Amino acid sequence: MSFHLIRYHEFENLTQRSMNFRFRPHKKGMFLLSFRTKASVITVIVVACVLLLNNVTYYISTKNILIDNLTNQTETIASQIESYIKDSQRKSQYAEQLLARQMRLAAIATKLQLDPKLENVTNEQLMKIRDELEISHITLFKRSGEDLPNRKEDIKGLRSTNEKERNLSSLEFDYWYTAFDQLLRDGKVTIPQGYKLTHFWSGPMDVTSSDPSKLNKFGYYHDNTTDYIINPYVRDYFLTEFQAIMGHDKLIQETIANIPDVLEISGFNPKTFGKAPVVIKQNNNDVSPFPDRPIYFGSYFYKDGQDHANVRRAFETDKIVTTRIHVNNKDILKSFIPVKSETYPYVISVVMDYGAIQETLDQQLVRTIMIIFVGTLSSIIILFVLQRWFTRSKDAAVQTAQEIYLNNLDNMFTMIRGQRHDLINHVNTIHYLATYGTREELLQYTEDLTGHVSQVNDIVRIGNPAIAAIVTAKIVEASRNKIHFEHELIGFKDGSLGVKTLDIVRIISNLIDNAFHEVMKLPEQERKVVLKGYTNEDEVHISVSNVCAKAISQEEVQLFFQSGYSTKPSEDGKHSGLGLAIIQSLAGMYKGTVACDISKEQQIEFQVTIPV
Repeated sequence: MSFHLIRYHEFENLTQRSMNFRFRPHKKGMFLLSFRTKASVITVIVVACVLLLNNVTYYISTKNILIDNLTNQTETIASQIESYIKDSQRKSQYAEQLLARQMRLAAIATKLQLDPKLENVTNEQLMKIRDELEISHITLFKRSGEDLPNRKEDIKGLRSTNEKERNLSSLEFDYWYTAFDQLLRDGKVTIPQGYKLTHFWSGPMDVTSSDPSKLNKFGYYHDNTTDYIINPYVRDYFLTEFQAIMGHDKLIQETIANIPDVLEISGFNPKTFGKAPVVIKQNNNDVSPFPDRPIYFGSYFYKDGQDHANVRRAFETDKIVTTRIHVNNKDILKSFIPVKSETYPYVISVVMDYGAIQETLDQQLVRTIMIIFVGTLSSIIILFVLQRWFTRSKDAAVQTAQEIYLNNLDNMFTMIRGQRHDLINHVNTIHYLATYGTREELLQYTEDLTGHVSQVNDIVRIGNPAIAAIVTAKIVEASRNKIHFEHELIGFKDGSLGVKTLDIVRIISNLIDNAFHEVMKLPEQERKVVLKGYTNEDEVHISVSNVCAKAISQEEVQLFFQSGYSTKPSEDGKHSGLGLAIIQSLAGMYKGTVACDISKEQQIEFQVTIPV
C-alpha cells in the first residue's frame, strides 16, 4: 500500500508542476522564427535579383534587337543605294557613249571644215567651228619631234581654242598617250580603257593638266586623212544637268530626308581612301585623276580615325563592318558595305543616329527599375502581411492547444484527487472485509482497486505532462463510450523533444479520435483501441490500431490521406476529413512518414515515424 501512496504523491507532484506549465517558445523555436524572418527577407532579395537579372537580360536583348534592326535598316539602305548606283552607272555609261558619239560627229564636222595639214589651220578657225558646234573647246594634236631610243616621240596639242592647251605635251598622259599613238599609227585604239568607235576613242570623264579643277568629256578622231588628231570636248558646266540627273547626290539627299535616323551616306574608294592623294605631274602641273578620288559621292562629316581601316577591311573581306562610335557630340552607328562594280569598286558608308535607340533603351531602363522597385516593395509588404497573419494564426493555434492541454490536465488532476479522496474509504473497506468478510470478497475488491491504481501508475510513467494529459483525456472518453483503450508509451520522459511535443500530442489525438470513431460502429464488447509508442536516439514511433466495422481496401487507404475525405457523417458539420491529412503534414514537417497496415483481418493500424 505504501508503494501506491508514493505513486500517488509522485503523480500529484507531477500534476502540480504541470499546472504551472505553459507553451513557451523554445529557444530553437525563437531561432526558427528568426530564421523564417530571415528567409522571408532572403526570398525578397532573391526575387528582386531574379527580376533584376530578367530585366537586365530583357534590356540587353532589346538593345541587341534594336541594333540588329538598325543594322538591317542600314543594309537595306545600302542595298537600295547600290542598286540605284549600278543602274545609274549603266545609264551613265550609255549617256557617256551617246556623248562620245556626239564628240565623234563634232570631230568629223570639224575635219570637213579644216585643211588636212596642221600648218594651214589657225586657232581662229577652230573658235568659229567651236561656236557653231556649241561645244567647250577643240584641240588638234600632232606628233612633234622624233622618236628617240631613250625617249618617246611627243604628241602635242598645237592648235586649240583653249590657250592653256596650246603646245600641251601628252607624254605624261599615261594610257591617254598610248591611245593617241595608236590612233596616229593605225586609226584604231586597242587599250581596254575608254570607249572606242571607228577611228575614234573617248576617254572617261577626267580632269586635264591645263585646268585640273574642271571635269571634262574628251573625244579623239583620226582617220588618216589629216596629220593631226581632232579633239573636241565639253567641260563640267555642260555636264551639270547630266550629273544632276545621273549623279548619286540626289538619291542620297532624298534618303536622308525620308529616313530621320540616317545622318550621312558616303561612297569611298577603297583603293585610295585614307592614303596620300594620287597626284601626277603633267606639263609641270599637279593633277589628281578623277577616278582616283578617295570619295566618289556623298559627304564625309562624321569622321573617325578607324574609318580607313574599316573601309579596307570591308573591301578585302567582302563583309559588312559595323561600329558604334561617338562623333561630333553624337552616338552613331556606322556601317561599311562593300560593293563590287563593273567600272570601279566602292564601299558605301551609312551613318545612323544611335541616340534614338539609346533614348528608347533609357526609357525601357527607367520602366524596368520602376517595375523592380514596385514589385520588390509589393513583395515585402505582402510577405510582411502574410508573416503577421501566420504569426497570429500560430499564436492562436498555440493558445487553443494550450487550453486543450490545460483542460486535459485539469481532468486528469481531478481524477487523481478523486482517487486520493476515495483512498481512506478504500482502506476502511479493505479493513472491514479483512475483519468480517470472506477471503473471496477481499481478493475481488483489492484486485479491482489494484487495476485502477495500475492505470494511474501507467499514466505517471509516461513522464511527459502534455502526452500524459492527452492520454488521460482519452481514457476518460473511452470509459464514457465503453471502449477498451490500452496504451503503452516508452521513452517520452526526456524533455528534449522540445517543439515536437505539441505536434506529437496532435498526432496522438487525431489518431485516437479516428480510431474511437471507427470502433463506435461496433458492439461494446468489440470496441478496442491500442496506442503504442517509443523513442530512441534516432526516431519517435507512434502507432494506433483498432478493429474495423468492415474490411478496408487498398484503394480506400489511398483516399484516407486526401484533405476533405472522411468516413464520418457530415450532417452535423463537425467532421472536415482533415485528421489524417494533418498527421501526414505534421510528419512531413520533420521528414517523417505515415504508414497504414491493413494486413490483419478487419483491423487497421496507422504508424507514424518521425526522425529526432
